[in-house]
Amino acid sequence: MKKNLTIFALVFMIMMPFIMFDSEQPTLANSHDVMTGEVTASSLFVRSQPSTNSNVIGSLSRGTKVSLYERSGSWYKVKVNNQTGYIHGDFVKVTSQPGESLSGQKGQITASSLNVRSSASASSAVIGSLSRGVTVELQERHGSWFKINNNNRSGFIHSDYVKVTSSGSGSATPENQGEVTASNLNVRSQASSSSSIIGSLSRGTKVDLYEKSGSWYKVNVNNRWGFIHADYVKVQGSGSSGNTKPEQQGEITASSLNVRSQASSSASIIGSLSRGTKVDLYEKSGSWYKVNVSNRWGFIHADYVKVQGSGSSDSTKPEQQGEITASSLNVRSQASTSGSIIGSLSRGTKVDLYEKSGSWYKININNRWGYIHADYVKVNGSGGDGSIDKKGQITASNLNVRSQASSSASIIGSLRNGTVVDLKGQSGSWYQISYSNQKGFIHSDYVQIVTPGTTPPPSSGQLNGKTIFLDPGHGGNDPGAVVGGDKESALALQISNKLKTELEKLGATVITSRTNDRYVALSERVRMANNTSSNIFVSIHLNAFPDPTAHGTEAFYNTVHAPAGSQKLASSIHNRLVGELGLRDRNVKNANFEVIRYTTMPSTLIEIGFMTNQRDLHIIKNEQDKVVNSLKNGIVDYFN
Repeated sequence: MKKNLTIFALVFMIMMPFIMFDSEQPTLANSHDVMTGEVTASSLFVRSQPSTNSNVIGSLSRGTKVSLYERSGSWYKVKVNNQTGYIHGDFVKVTSQPGESLSGQKGQITASSLNVRSSASASSAVIGSLSRGVTVELQERHGSWFKINNNNRSGFIHSDYVKVTSSGSGSATPENQGEVTASNLNVRSQASSSSSIIGSLSRGTKVDLYEKSGSWYKVNVNNRWGFIHADYVKVQGSGSSGNTKPEQQGEITASSLNVRSQASSSASIIGSLSRGTKVDLYEKSGSWYKVNVSNRWGFIHADYVKVQGSGSSDSTKPEQQGEITASSLNVRSQASTSGSIIGSLSRGTKVDLYEKSGSWYKININNRWGYIHADYVKVNGSGGDGSIDKKGQITASNLNVRSQASSSASIIGSLRNGTVVDLKGQSGSWYQISYSNQKGFIHSDYVQIVTPGTTPPPSSGQLNGKTIFLDPGHGGNDPGAVVGGDKESALALQISNKLKTELEKLGATVITSRTNDRYVALSERVRMANNTSSNIFVSIHLNAFPDPTAHGTEAFYNTVHAPAGSQKLASSIHNRLVGELGLRDRNVKNANFEVIRYTTMPSTLIEIGFMTNQRDLHIIKNEQDKVVNSLKNGIVDYFN
């Protein structure tokens, strides 16, 4: 009997981490902010940290109801048996979300017939409908949905098809106060640059800030709720958080973890760390930690680091000094325009620059770490003039040379694609060069440093003898995704026409399914491509999704015809879009889209980014030359 008890005890100790948790959740003081979800996997691990490399502390079976306390990237924080853990969001169906009270507000239906759904999701059951012009009372907002009462039953309608006609007085208390810094700042109906404009505020206007949603502040203007962009608001009431110590220590969990020169998987590898190595973490940039290895700064991916706790911060010395060139420059909590504004600096202010992260400088203001955008900083150097001694090659089709390191400075000349120039110095995001015996400046986004072992940008004639078929998606009476006034068909056509020009400069013969806004059937696109003996087929599309946080680029291929070539083509273009534009990597996937299934040459369908995501749409519309350049480089990579 004693032997049996001993065996049972050993088995229990071994199996303990994998025993199913009871789904009952503790009640928290702020439970009204808690979402609820249902597990969709047959058995979902509960982990100690929001990472697949952290310890498994239990599991939940399919159908288990669980309270979701907060979201951390792709993970939800849960509490099970008084123990905090994390479950992956891909295997959780959110069944209810905390709603923003809209007491006293009414809305008018703008769609001809608007479905009323059982929950705030386009995949939930339809429990009724409302016709255009009907006025309803709005009870709560759940993301992009309004909760209403329909025939004595709670339901949800999508806010895109509701015009808010009145606002209640409510009891909302502003979190802060701000001052408008733009000459004329639009007030929008939603936290998106594609939403309708419902008013405007002039420079210097004081405004109450009720909450922050990404890069937007919620405000009340003329008794109507709206949103203004945080880049053009100087927060008046934000205080200092005091003694910030960003350093922590971590332990490597991968067998061998690459150390990269930048916070990107496409950056060069400058070293590696083995499993179990202890490493100091200086700051976090997205999914990357900054580390110092062999007296060199680098970045390691956070998924393969177990954070062990906060360490002490040594006395940091600034690398350079800069001077503010904007009239009023926001200081942000992170190296991103979506980081909260923690202060501002006026033109001419001298500031110590501790390090550079992408297009941002890290600074210390009022004993608090923050970030300022490099475009509005003139680097004075650290005991010198910021001089460099490098060569750069122009990647733009035609790059302006300006008299000062500013996009508003006068143009004194231009440089053609492929031109190699000596770089004399750097000021923020600009390189100083000598142009016609005078000082000039060119933007660093369109310059590739030429060093031994660097592959220069594509040169003329590199695609001689290649025939490329470009297929801008949709067209005519099929606009594709429509966001605000932007149509997928129009944007895809703009990109295709520009890409055609760039590929022809490299010697390629380029054929397109359309060069204007007309409808072309999918079968006709396939027939045209197959009859032209093209070497490759590239279909250009843009994504959309009801959730505006969905973002990134993805590429599709098919394995019916030329599977290896199609996958290589998709990967080549996808890698360039991710690496050069900083778009989220949504992977390269096998799919059965008609235009890539029935074309006989290597083919791919590219979803460049999400029109429904503010940052992606900005890149697609306002940085189109960069998009075209990345597509071109990916095609050249394929043929090389």
